[in-house]
Amino acid sequence: MFYIIKTIEPNATNYSIKITYDDNVTIIADFKELIEKGVMTLLKNPAVFNQVQIGNK
Repeated sequence: MFYIIKTIEPNATNYSIKITYDDNVTIIADFKELIEKGVMTLLKNPAVFNQVQIGNK
């Protein structure tokens, strides 16, 4: 089964992304621990984090 993402809402305050799928299931992806590692450190800037997208929009 494939799940289609309907919306995403990045939140730079707590480095999380709220993802809502087409069946209206919503999850929160928490990036707080990853934000200090490797390429993820680029997302520490709130202006950059809030531009996060998933897919080709």
